[in-house]
Amino acid sequence: MPTATRLSLVEGRDRRRADRRHYSWRTLVYGALYRRRRQVRRVDDQGGVLDVYDASFMYLSVAVILLSCFDIIFTLRLLGQGATEVNPVMAWLLARDLRLFINVKLFLTSFGVAMLVAFSGLRLFRRIPIAHLLRGVVVMYLALIGWELYLLHQVAMA
Repeated sequence: MPTATRLSLVEGRDRRRADRRHYSWRTLVYGALYRRRRQVRRVDDQGGVLDVYDASFMYLSVAVILLSCFDIIFTLRLLGQGATEVNPVMAWLLARDLRLFINVKLFLTSFGVAMLVAFSGLRLFRRIPIAHLLRGVVVMYLALIGWELYLLHQVAMA
């Protein structure tokens, strides 16, 4: 028996065969209903997607979505007082339909937050934990809300 095969059997795992797992919609539904992976089981799986996450991710996610709602409200108030939307995509959506603007903004924010939570165990460029990015998004949204409040105050004073 070759040395590499003997070592893999000695370590208690046989890695000669291809991955036996098969994924389907049933897998997704079953995994959503019967969650069980709270931590990685093998060293090789470090940084994988888990089924159950730390509660702090829920608080951060809710904070980002609430701050996004405040951003929408403050943006609309500023636009009503003569400001212009700097983001060309959002400006185009605003010109088309207000509901479309709100729905797309909330969808993109929610989807982005969901992806950050799902991959929170990974690292960006092998250095920056994705979990830190979610915290950074909260900080950036707080700065944005602070700036919008400042602008609303300046307009009210004028």
